Amino acid sequence: MHITTEGGEILGAQIGHFIGTSFFAATAVSLDSLLSSLIKDAILAFGFVLWFSSTLNLYAPHRIHLFQFIKIFALIGLFYCSMHARHSLTACWGIYLLFERMIRQLIVYLKTQSPPGEELTVYMRMKYLVLAYAGTAIVIVNFWTMAIFFYRLIRIGFVPGLCLGVAVGMLLYWESNRNSRRIRDIAISVFFGFWLRGNLAVLYIWDRYEMLEGMVLFWLPRCISIPCEWIELRWLESKGIQRYEYSSCPVDENKNEIRLLRLKRRGVFSGLLEAELVSASIGDPPSYEAVSYCWGPTTEKKAILLNGKLFHCFPSAYALLYACSSLFKDRLLWVDAICINQDDLIERSKQVRIMRKIYENATRVIVWPGDSSSSRLASAMLYDLYGTFLMFQGSPYDFDKWFFHERYSPRWLALVQLLKKPYFSRIWVLQEIAVASNVQVLHGGIYIPWEIMFKIMTDLWHPHRRASLAYTSNPEMRTFHQSSQSDPAHNASIIWLLYEKHGRVPNGERLRLGKLLCLCSKFKSTDARDKIFALVGLAMETTPSLIAIDYEDTPAQVYIKSTRNILGRENDHFDILSNSGIGYRKKTDVADSLSTTLPSWVADWSSQRVGFTLASRGEGTGGYCSSTHTEITIDFLQYVPESSLEILSLKGILIDTIDELGCTLDTERESGEISISDYSTTVNHWYEEAKDITFRKAKNPYPQGNKSQAEALWRTIIGDTAYQIRPAPPEFGQYFSKWVEWGAIMQSAGTRSGLEDMMKKNDPQVETMNSELSNETIQSGMRDYSNNLAEISVGRRFCVTKDGYMGLVPPGTEGGDLVCIIAGAPTPYLLRRFKHSSSKTFPMELYQLVGECYIHGRMDRVEILENDMRMLRLV
Repeated sequence: MHITTEGGEILGAQIGHFIGTSFFAATAVSLDSLLSSLIKDAILAFGFVLWFSSTLNLYAPHRIHLFQFIKIFALIGLFYCSMHARHSLTACWGIYLLFERMIRQLIVYLKTQSPPGEELTVYMRMKYLVLAYAGTAIVIVNFWTMAIFFYRLIRIGFVPGLCLGVAVGMLLYWESNRNSRRIRDIAISVFFGFWLRGNLAVLYIWDRYEMLEGMVLFWLPRCISIPCEWIELRWLESKGIQRYEYSSCPVDENKNEIRLLRLKRRGVFSGLLEAELVSASIGDPPSYEAVSYCWGPTTEKKAILLNGKLFHCFPSAYALLYACSSLFKDRLLWVDAICINQDDLIERSKQVRIMRKIYENATRVIVWPGDSSSSRLASAMLYDLYGTFLMFQGSPYDFDKWFFHERYSPRWLALVQLLKKPYFSRIWVLQEIAVASNVQVLHGGIYIPWEIMFKIMTDLWHPHRRASLAYTSNPEMRTFHQSSQSDPAHNASIIWLLYEKHGRVPNGERLRLGKLLCLCSKFKSTDARDKIFALVGLAMETTPSLIAIDYEDTPAQVYIKSTRNILGRENDHFDILSNSGIGYRKKTDVADSLSTTLPSWVADWSSQRVGFTLASRGEGTGGYCSSTHTEITIDFLQYVPESSLEILSLKGILIDTIDELGCTLDTERESGEISISDYSTTVNHWYEEAKDITFRKAKNPYPQGNKSQAEALWRTIIGDTAYQIRPAPPEFGQYFSKWVEWGAIMQSAGTRSGLEDMMKKNDPQVETMNSELSNETIQSGMRDYSNNLAEISVGRRFCVTKDGYMGLVPPGTEGGDLVCIIAGAPTPYLLRRFKHSSSKTFPMELYQLVGECYIHGRMDRVEILENDMRMLRLV
């Protein structure tokens, strides 16, 4: 939908009219002390009548004579309510900001090119009609005794989630009937719907209403359909119904044909879902929608009717078909689990190669993260948060305070459950969203533009707001706050980056495969090979020889082939090598099988690594440059196929040896409630061990820069960076001291209640620390230091080398591992002598790559003579 010149003029005129009609309510709130009760009630009553009649006129203009009659009753009823509960209508806050928020959201939705589908529009119309008629009937039937109840019903019923639905749904009607009255009615209805909701921070009765509504809308249709499905399935099986075979709908790969799923409309009391597969050319397809979702468990199967025959699909595929099915029309979809024969590896490989085209050509990509009875709460919260972000933008009000008070709402838990869904860490999401021109999230029967979803995910991951979630009584909320390694904000930023480069910007600059693999290393896949295959379609390289998508190859073969291609073609060699090494490999079922076949210089993409690479952390203004001044020669990437081992030759020099190691800093928790001191205890134990090793083994003064051991220590454990600026400023030393003191207090408190007890007893240590924390500079500095430490040190071990240097090394590091400077590398690396290097079969000395490392004093332009370097061979 596009706004033409005529539409823009109408919009401007009606916004002016909107301001005029809303002036009554604004005056009543802003001049509360100057107006008498009677005048305020009259003004508010008149505003309510405008809203009530406008809402009804949206849906039944041909019955306006009836609504004129109802206006009189509404006016008297509101007057009666205000006399019994005086000034209750004025007990709302931020009226001007709410007004500005409504204007902005109205403009946003008028600019939306693809409003929600027909079924959602009709549903919203019916919902408002039912609420309007029910409220009116209550007043007419028993006016004097039901007036207050009527007023409360209006407060509960006409609220932001529903009013936004009106604004979106009626745009379809307005597009074909451009008249000012429709825009006026939408504006008045939306504004007063928000206004009547009252205090946004404490009105939890609406949350309970939405929870009930969500449960009814989720479970009622399923409770009706489950017995109907069971009866129909038993009846069909008794008749000997055949199972569906893909041979009945073949695809010609030479013509780039695909299958599309025509999902038939379902009735209220219908049984099995019905659909049919049809073939189409990807070059000239009919209008269809592609669905992006997470497969989930594949053991259990659900039955549907496909081309009149029985077909069993995965539970997740069945659930999304049910969510996408309409009561009003058929829909043409592309769902990979059904449209591709998953048992045919050849067909599967060929279809995956054109998957980019499939999502590019779709009229809309529907993101379906999964549904539950609380999904409607989460969707309503998304819209509410988005409007609130706009409301507080550029205003003197503190959004974080509103955020802190709202954290107890049931909608928060629903939103947390949505953001923690495995969909947002799924590797295929990148391609499915990045190449699409129109992406909308379907959750709880409500369509949400991807731009809103991205805005919420990134803004919620602000460190201050995430910390607010740690102070709730709900363990799932605190787990959400503590889960930093599978960071949805990090994933969302990558998805948005690729979406900007591919979907929103025609012919946008594409990234190389090596860079994509490093950026997307934290995404997950059911099949280990998909960590590569899912990104091939997004890569800058277009030659077929880059990496052939072939599911007949083992994961190890795919990883080795892709790494050799990347190192032979690209300049980002150390992005790949920084993710490689036996020191970072985890013990998982897939990793165990790969560890025996993968060379050490090939990254195991199937295992999610804790923390971020040092190479990626140093890409800012103060990047690491250990050996970037040295020239990379052709010998750096010489592949030696002289044995059965995969050998990589590169030029470097061994400069030091690991002497003593501390434990790995591991702060991840799978689930469940943990005490407030748990994180502090873990970090303090790691720090105390590092301090003990430092004073026993490190040189004093420190070899580089003539610094003290203490300064070298606090710089080492944050990688000497302050949010990618190096070196860290001297004032970080003061923040470090306060961080250590606060950590000791948190550890001694033991539990959250223990900390509260210490505060109640006016513990002098806590009192002193609290007075210092009142200084916003110190408080912000402590938080910055803690965040830098978490990003650099989590997932690594503290060490001291034989030459007295401090460092951070991979968790799999062993004493005696060798510190190596590789030509052109930004950071040092650790090598380990290969155990069979003395064998007659391998006369040359061989090493295994342990991983990248941070060695304080060895991160900036290490002076090495070219003649001192030699070829190092890694296996």
